[in-house]
Amino acid sequence: MSDWSKDAAAKYRQRIDDKNAKAAKIVSDRNLFAEDSRELWDRLRSEFKNEIQAFNTDPRTDETDTLTCDDSDVSILRISRKGLSRSTVLVYDSERNVIILEGPGELEKILWITAADGDELQLIGTADDNPISAISVVTQVLDAILSEEI
Repeated sequence: MSDWSKDAAAKYRQRIDDKNAKAAKIVSDRNLFAEDSRELWDRLRSEFKNEIQAFNTDPRTDETDTLTCDDSDVSILRISRKGLSRSTVLVYDSERNVIILEGPGELEKILWITAADGDELQLIGTADDNPISAISVVTQVLDAILSEEI
């Protein structure tokens, strides 16, 4: 084998190895993103449940304003207010890494899950590209539900 063919074979092998390593890294990053995305969704669900429980147990809460939270499906969170027939629904779409929010008034939106600086995931609204904290989502949704007329 000549020096040229040895060099050419080595360069070719290195390119193939680099491509394979890059592809493996992409798959690994996607898997990590999916796991982190699920954790963000779980944190959001937990925030909703905690705030609803705190609201319902507050002595100033009227019985007609009681909120319920159904999270029997791990990808769907349904929030209802006593006396209202319509529920607010949050759906986690793991394929697209979005949370679809179907609620009263202007709450119909999609929240995109994206990586922030430092690789922490955040929510981005479609109306603007400013990050939205989980607690901001919770308070906006619950305020909208409680402001609806029965």
